[in-house]
Amino acid sequence: VYNDAERLGTCLGALEAQTYPAESYEVIVVDNNSDEEIEDVAQASSHAVYEFEEKQGSYAARNRGLQRAQGDIFAFTDADCIPAGRWVEAGAQCLYSTDADYVGGPVEIFVSDSEDPSPAGLFDALVSFRQHDNLERKGFSATANLFTTRDVMQSVGKFDDRLKGGGDREWGRRAAQNGFEASFCKEAKVRHPARESISELVQKAQRVATGRFKEEDFKRRSWVEVLLYVLNQLRPPIGLAHEIMKLACSKAKRVQVLWVCMVVRWARAAQILRLWLSSTSKKLF
Repeated sequence: VYNDAERLGTCLGALEAQTYPAESYEVIVVDNNSDEEIEDVAQASSHAVYEFEEKQGSYAARNRGLQRAQGDIFAFTDADCIPAGRWVEAGAQCLYSTDADYVGGPVEIFVSDSEDPSPAGLFDALVSFRQHDNLERKGFSATANLFTTRDVMQSVGKFDDRLKGGGDREWGRRAAQNGFEASFCKEAKVRHPARESISELVQKAQRVATGRFKEEDFKRRSWVEVLLYVLNQLRPPIGLAHEIMKLACSKAKRVQVLWVCMVVRWARAAQILRLWLSSTSKKLF
């Protein structure tokens, strides 16, 4: 958690109400060097213990939690998520009843105003946390909803805390390289509020692009490869545009959602290009 005390309280309330036996799980709240009073919120929960991580970044915070954890199963979520009542139970059952070594469940995006959702909120709900696709095709789960075991984590290693985004993808890649199997657990659900402003979506796009730049070692790519990536991001995504045009809202709002989509893609491309130019200039000078 970073500066999100109010939503942390909601999250902890949901974790207090789990169907899993109360004596069989613990909740570790990792304060990622917040300005708000996080410890007081954590102490108000009978299940929660408080940890502090000075190095900012969600993966550094998760690694701090791993140091404190006593269980054989590790379940990850975020302070702005609301786990369903069977979240812990369902995730544990999926690990024990299947051959999967790590599983992820749905992250259901909800908007604050369902009657008149913002274009940014509609876009976020459409594209974010495609957990089933990520697990089945790409072998990773967003850390907003990830379960694995202590043995797997010890074999794969901790999250790369140098990354500000994409650390879940990078961890999943290492897990797959070590022969571990991923699976989708549809019953282990959490809800997550939509990002409802373009600025929030752009910040996320820049963070994810920075993580991808480091993970995929873009700085070693040629200018042709980088240019092709940027040009690809500048073109309208046909498949996604088709999904946007099927949204249950007015035609005008669907056009606005498509515009949000393009702004996010441009922001991602601009961040990759900026980082590549910065790394190239250091080589030259």
